[in-house]
Amino acid sequence: MRLTLIHRVLLVAIFAWFVLFFNQISILTKLVRSHQIFDETNNAAASDLKDELMQQQREKKELKNFYSGLILETQKSLHTNIHTDSQSQGHSSSNVKDIAHTSIRVPIPDYYNDNKSTTRHPTPSPPKKKVDCGCPHVCDKQALNKRTAKLVCKKRIEFLMEKYNDTEKKACAAASETTPFADTHLPCEMECHPEYCKDMTEKPKIEISRLEIPNPMYERYEGVVIVSKVLHAFDMPILKQMFCLLSAAYNRHVNYDLVVFTTMPWTQEEIQELQASVAPAKLTVALEGPSLEEHLESMSLKEREFLEKRCNVTEGEKLTWFHHCSEKDSHLYNNLGYSWQSEFRAYHIWNHEALKDYKYMFWIDSE
Repeated sequence: MRLTLIHRVLLVAIFAWFVLFFNQISILTKLVRSHQIFDETNNAAASDLKDELMQQQREKKELKNFYSGLILETQKSLHTNIHTDSQSQGHSSSNVKDIAHTSIRVPIPDYYNDNKSTTRHPTPSPPKKKVDCGCPHVCDKQALNKRTAKLVCKKRIEFLMEKYNDTEKKACAAASETTPFADTHLPCEMECHPEYCKDMTEKPKIEISRLEIPNPMYERYEGVVIVSKVLHAFDMPILKQMFCLLSAAYNRHVNYDLVVFTTMPWTQEEIQELQASVAPAKLTVALEGPSLEEHLESMSLKEREFLEKRCNVTEGEKLTWFHHCSEKDSHLYNNLGYSWQSEFRAYHIWNHEALKDYKYMFWIDSE
């Protein structure tokens, strides 16, 4: 009987140690996640994770107290059973005393000692150095926001500096054009190239009024509108570039109205900025329809679950336009915002209020 009880206590001790050990592994894993979140400057997610870690610490203490109490109860039970067994077998009382007061310890790791807290609090990464390529007078915020279909000027420079440890000067040169308005894969214009921008007093400009007038002149038709579609206001730089080229080559001669459909709302200031870039043509930024939350509310539970499964939404996670979704058994993925614009262009656009006064639509992608 004595051997069985000792085995029982040791099994409880080993089980408790493993539970506490794997609990700590989970906490350390979440701490690593917390570091990653801060590196991405996602303060909101990091705050949620911090709360979760605090809850884990509270649960750890409760778990420690529970197993400590369980071990004490087992020790008492062991003392009682050994005493009874010794009386029945004629053991001496001194032997009973020695066995009953033997310490049975649970190997609790040091990091569970409340007086030795090893909790690491992640600290935000230092702010990135401001990029201006040595020419802040021309390589300004507007210039750094210029982009191609896939690359943004500032982000490309920062990527080259971080990935290849390039100097700012070298990264700016690699990301910038060497001639004005060159149509290449590079996202930065000449005003951010260190070898050319220092001598500039202003950014290069194209005087479109001096460009060749088409002969014969373009004929203007009534009821025509030029339309494009974006996900949000972040796409404004590429819209400006597209409309500028379109105006120089064509629309300045016919002055058709412009409509930009957007999935996510723009501020009034953002709308006015884009309108100013295409004046005197009339431009409208139209919200394409309900928000994603409103779309989901109008769906049945079965439809929502089907969509979330296709978009790999995990439990407790909120579906966004940026989730990547796929058809069943397909290796191809697109973010939900891009997939939605395909449906919008195929069906919903034809009944949209913003187009009710027009007969013909001239569609052009922003890139």
